[in-house]
Amino acid sequence: MPIGSKRIDFYGYVTVKVVAGKGRWIPEHVLIVEQSLGRKLSRGQVVHHINGDRADNRLENLFLCRDRAHHNEVHRSEAMAMRALLEHGLIVFSGGRYEALLPR
Repeated sequence: MPIGSKRIDFYGYVTVKVVAGKGRWIPEHVLIVEQSLGRKLSRGQVVHHINGDRADNRLENLFLCRDRAHHNEVHRSEAMAMRALLEHGLIVFSGGRYEALLPR
């Protein structure tokens, strides 16, 4: 495949081929954040998909965490927000899935 080709990896992330031949594939979300920063990510930095969709690599959906611990904090806050929404009836679990009950 030529450089610039894209594929979805086993984990659902879009990856981009960056080296010819057998080549190397890099997660697209990492490339997008690096381009925005104008530098490579620092060791340990993690890019988080705000809406949880690993294929949604719009810059506004990407958040740069300083390290793995920070990324874990982001996920804990997401879980806490989900619990609060469940407690207030804004999200329900029914038939094996979550549904938002938002006013129209």
